[in-house]
Amino acid sequence: EIGGSCKVKSVEGKDIDIRPGGTSYNASFFGIRIGGFGGTKDARIDNIRGNRVLLENVRSKTVVANDVEVGPGCVIDVLKSKNARIHEDAQVKKRVQLK
Repeated sequence: EIGGSCKVKSVEGKDIDIRPGGTSYNASFFGIRIGGFGGTKDARIDNIRGNRVLLENVRSKTVVANDVEVGPGCVIDVLKSKNARIHEDAQVKKRVQLK
């Protein structure tokens, strides 16, 4: 369990759920909870790669997924996906459609 802000180089897994502030992240090989302690609640993760990815309040350089939901508070430099839902309060600087 990690409270407040966190910085991670890379996250890879089948199903990834990163929502700092109370929900959990689950990769195929381990689970870790991000947030839940007050203060700034955001995650800075350079690279995220998974099959299904759900993000809120995440800043990332690159996100690669088949299905991704970019929630409020996210800032993503490059999003590569087959299917993406991007919240109106999220920012995706570059989008690449995967086939």
